Amino acid sequence: MEKRFLSLDLGEKRVGVAVSDPLKIFAQGLDVLHIRGRSDLLNKLSKYFNIYDIQSVVIGNPLNKYGEESTATMKTKKTAELIEHHFNTKVILWDERFSTKEAEMALRELNAKKQKSKLDMISAQIILQSYLEWLRNERHD
Repeated sequence: MEKRFLSLDLGEKRVGVAVSDPLKIFAQGLDVLHIRGRSDLLNKLSKYFNIYDIQSVVIGNPLNKYGEESTATMKTKKTAELIEHHFNTKVILWDERFSTKEAEMALRELNAKKQKSKLDMISAQIILQSYLEWLRNERHD
């Protein structure tokens, strides 16, 4: 079985989840998890580690508009460390500054106002797709 990347768009109450295809070319949105704290998040993420052979987890890093760390960045780092230790996997923090805006534009293009509940999942998908494209470019340089 080919290893995959799992991607998360972390929020206080909702977490968007996406996964790469086995060839690591495309990101596919999976779900929006409604969570109650970090232990609930870990329990719900276990399902994806059981279904997919996860190589690494890519988490959206909420830098401010100047690319600097914020309070949200510190919370994300703590959650990333928890996931890394709990699942014994590498966690990559990836700049997510424009993922929500891109997700909102994608929903508008799809005329999917009713799909707003999927915004976090689409953000996770955009974060992961951005990372996959960066990886492809790195390999070809």
